[in-house]
Amino acid sequence: MQQIIGIPEEQINECAIYGAPENVLRQTELLHDVGIRYLIVDLNTNIRRENLTR
Repeated sequence: MQQIIGIPEEQINECAIYGAPENVLRQTELLHDVGIRYLIVDLNTNIRRENLTR
């Protein structure tokens, strides 16, 4: 993950969902299991379209 200026990496890891499709799926399933029903998604416009499809 690219470094976000001024935010410690540990804090980013607590809030961000990223990685291989199966890892992202697992992270979102965990959120669902604890009652989260909506996510705010901010897609990087530099990401290739086929990555978004996955």
